[in-house]
Amino acid sequence: MIRVHTCLPLPIPAADVWQRIGGFSALADWHPGVLSSPLLPGDPARRRVTLADGAEIIEHCTARDEAARSYHYTLVSGPLPVQDYSAALTVRETGVFDCRVDWSAGFRPQAGVDGAALADRLCGVFSAGLCGAAAFLRR
Repeated sequence: MIRVHTCLPLPIPAADVWQRIGGFSALADWHPGVLSSPLLPGDPARRRVTLADGAEIIEHCTARDEAARSYHYTLVSGPLPVQDYSAALTVRETGVFDCRVDWSAGFRPQAGVDGAALADRLCGVFSAGLCGAAAFLRR
C-alpha cells in the first residue's frame, strides 16, 4: 500500500474552515482542478467529480465525523490506475484561531503502473487543492 499526505496550516479557526470546505459535495468550491462535485441523486454518500479535463470520478463517502471534522472516502470509478484507493480530509484544530487541513490517501497501483510517480501526481493534486482551499477561504 502506498500512502500520500499533504497538509496546510491556516490562520483560521478549524470550525470556520470545516464549515466552508467540509461538505462532501463542496470539493468544486475550492479545488481549482474540479469543475463540479454534486452528490448523486438518490445516493447522498456518493459524489460525481468532474475534472477540468472532462474526466469523471465517482467517490463514496465511507465515514463522516463532524466532531473530528473529517470524512473518509473511496474511489468507485474513474481514470486513476489504482486499486483499494481510500482517502481522508481532516481539519485539525491547532490553536484557538488556527488549524491544519490534512488530505491523505492510500492505494495500490494497478499492475505496470509506477507507484512512486502516481504518488507524486496525487500529492500534486492534493497540494493544488489545499492551495485552492486557502484562496477560497480568504474570500
